[in-house]
Amino acid sequence: MKKIPCLFRFMFMMAFAGFILASCEKDITVDIPQVGKKPVIEGYIFQGEVATVGITWSFPFFQPLSGLDFSNPAVISEFLVLDAEVTLSDGFTTETLTLQLDTTMFPPLVYKGNTIIGTPGRTYTLNMKFPGYDLSAVTTIREPVMLDSIAWKPEAGQDTLGFARMYFQDPTEVGNIYRLFSKRPNYQRYMPTYAVGNSVIDDQAYNGQYIEFLFGRPDPRNSLFVSDMDTANVYNEESGYWKRGDTIMVKFCSIDREAYNFIKTMENSASTSGNPFSNPTTVKTNITGGDALGGFVGYGVFEIQRVAQ
Repeated sequence: MKKIPCLFRFMFMMAFAGFILASCEKDITVDIPQVGKKPVIEGYIFQGEVATVGITWSFPFFQPLSGLDFSNPAVISEFLVLDAEVTLSDGFTTETLTLQLDTTMFPPLVYKGNTIIGTPGRTYTLNMKFPGYDLSAVTTIREPVMLDSIAWKPEAGQDTLGFARMYFQDPTEVGNIYRLFSKRPNYQRYMPTYAVGNSVIDDQAYNGQYIEFLFGRPDPRNSLFVSDMDTANVYNEESGYWKRGDTIMVKFCSIDREAYNFIKTMENSASTSGNPFSNPTTVKTNITGGDALGGFVGYGVFEIQRVAQ
């Protein structure tokens, strides 16, 4: 079920308690403001890959995600933007992204590139036009930073379950920002992985240092669209742990400051409301040209894997 943010619950309970003390006979009606839906952009281009862009409409803030039947084409079409003209430029070439089926994502219909490949040092401009909107975003793929190694260690009192650790030397220049993805071989895709409260790491506190970060195993599903009931059925005592014998596959990505601001506020919002692209939202965005949510991110990529043993 959709979760109401803790601050909202606290304020509501305080107001309700005050009302009870003032009168036990009056009725109270709370009018929840209706906010119009907004387009949500989830776009990215990884080093060595073509661009992928999902365009949807925001969910009503108090609508439970578990009440939506996403196997119903009518429900999916209500939240998808299927008539957009999406173009991408790398400063040398411009291409039109086409609507394609990608079953590793939710929703499974996304706009994908065909010829422009993500290259470190290049800046990418994304343009999206559909009725009522003319949006754009700019991102840069930064040079990747290498991990020295990753390791696995069982937790105290455990023999087969534990967390992984990554080790790397942060460059001496200020402003290196990273995002961590990981997966098991049977996952359909790499998933954002939390290392220091978020999947993004700003080197402001660690600049030029040799760094060790602990990280757990991510959920293989897109947790932004998972109901509490589904979560209760899937999570167990092994959740979040890498298991002895696992092949730990990691993408350690370099990103720019605008991407960092978008991702961090998105993850913070998701942790409090369950769905970061509801209304209202405090998620920052690098999308310009209209009242839109989401972001477009370029990733410089370093890949590494090892067996947990």
